[in-house]
Amino acid sequence: WAPLRSSSKSSSVRSDSPPNSLLNEANVREGSTSSCGVVTCCQECHSRATLQVMPPGNEEELTILRREVETLQTELRIANTRLQDSERQFQERLASLPAASSKSMETPPSDNNNMAENLVRCYGNLYAAARVDALDALDNLLQLKDADELKSKILFSVIVLAFRSAQSLLTLKKDHIRRILHLPPPPAPGSPQLYPVDPIAAELEKSVAIYLRRTVDKFDLTKNVEEVCCQIWATLYDYPCLKTCSGLVQYVKDAVRLAWGLVNQTPPFILEYEQRTLRRDVHVRFHSSNPESDQIRTYLWPALLEGTGGPCVHKAVVIT
Repeated sequence: WAPLRSSSKSSSVRSDSPPNSLLNEANVREGSTSSCGVVTCCQECHSRATLQVMPPGNEEELTILRREVETLQTELRIANTRLQDSERQFQERLASLPAASSKSMETPPSDNNNMAENLVRCYGNLYAAARVDALDALDNLLQLKDADELKSKILFSVIVLAFRSAQSLLTLKKDHIRRILHLPPPPAPGSPQLYPVDPIAAELEKSVAIYLRRTVDKFDLTKNVEEVCCQIWATLYDYPCLKTCSGLVQYVKDAVRLAWGLVNQTPPFILEYEQRTLRRDVHVRFHSSNPESDQIRTYLWPALLEGTGGPCVHKAVVIT
């Protein structure tokens, strides 16, 4: 039995060996893991040990990353500078926009003068050419073949009615704008100003006048042409052949278009056909007139004045 006790004792001695031997054995078994960066703190925290992965010591890669960061920072600074410049330019353009808009709406005086001169020239051509063509068209109507005085009165009435229609349309358009925008009405000619002048309203009316003046060539005047024609047809209902006279209708269209352009000038042009005494600066005699008389019997063509009381830019053709 002694050997048995001795064996048991040796077994107990091995079991009482210090725990450091177990740590050594564990280190041997885990040697490959420790070489990969696993660090074990101590026996007490062995169960709570954490992996401590060491960062790679590649300096070249860090240098590349730093350069990329610097490049991005430089690009960001450049982008910010460009953005600030763009914002500054936008603010400058925005500040100059009202002035540019007002300048664009203003017509240079030279342009106004050229337009007025062209319209006056067209007024003369309407008498010298278009009126002659319309007169020839009326000559082709059997009912009017020998009615020379009636034909002259028809063509004179067309230009007068065209001006009245154009003036009425202009007044109507401006009144509509005032009512829509609740603007005070303008004072009647010769009456005192009842309301203080609003600079904003004055600027608006000025802009409307410029717009109408610039669009005289394309403004829709269909109703005005129909209005003038209907007045002629209604007055001369005994001559239904006038409705089929294309030359007369074209003459009405030309007269209405020209009248619309003239009334939209500043100052607006007006007709004069009320005076009964010949004036050398306003009237010119027709070839069939009595040269010894200054009493006007008939107007063949009205005079054109530049505004009320203004100078005569085209003389009236009269028979004395």
